[in-house]
Amino acid sequence: MLGLTAQRRSFDIVISDISRCKTKVADFQEDLSKFGFQYYMIIHDKDVDNQGALIRTHIHLVIVSSKTLRVKQVINLLSDSLVTNPENIQVQEVISLSGSIQYLLHLNNKEKYQYSRDEILTNDIDNLEGYLIEQACIEKLTTKGLLDYILVQELSRLDLIQAIGIGAYTHYHKVIDELYELRKVRNF
Repeated sequence: MLGLTAQRRSFDIVISDISRCKTKVADFQEDLSKFGFQYYMIIHDKDVDNQGALIRTHIHLVIVSSKTLRVKQVINLLSDSLVTNPENIQVQEVISLSGSIQYLLHLNNKEKYQYSRDEILTNDIDNLEGYLIEQACIEKLTTKGLLDYILVQELSRLDLIQAIGIGAYTHYHKVIDELYELRKVRNF
């Protein structure tokens, strides 16, 4: 999760509970366009937890702005548009625009439900397919290999993506996030 004052042009967003939003999705799409965002959005209604129970319906949204915005500005815009509590909106850093858009479908995480390309809602249909080109996931990548890349070689996230590919990065993103947190703590 990014700090509220962090500034970016692209944002990876989760609206964690669609039932807590009072605005219709079509009206929300109109607002996103009015704000000047390129957006890529999907409603996840088939995700399950570790016990196989359905997770509440939520929205994954990737937006690209022509101007730099603070995270707090984005949260305020979205919470006003959706008529929802700001705590219902989580903003994460976009490491790779393609990876974030591919995650909408769980394209590089075959253990999760595979959503269909036609379920993506976007105002950038001409460029969508270019972002959805699948990249192979490294089959033999191990936790030890990730430890070496992140803790020993101290690769940046971008260098890690180049080393293992976006497929592996999105597949192992939770472990990778934990290792980067460990590195941050270790370096203090």
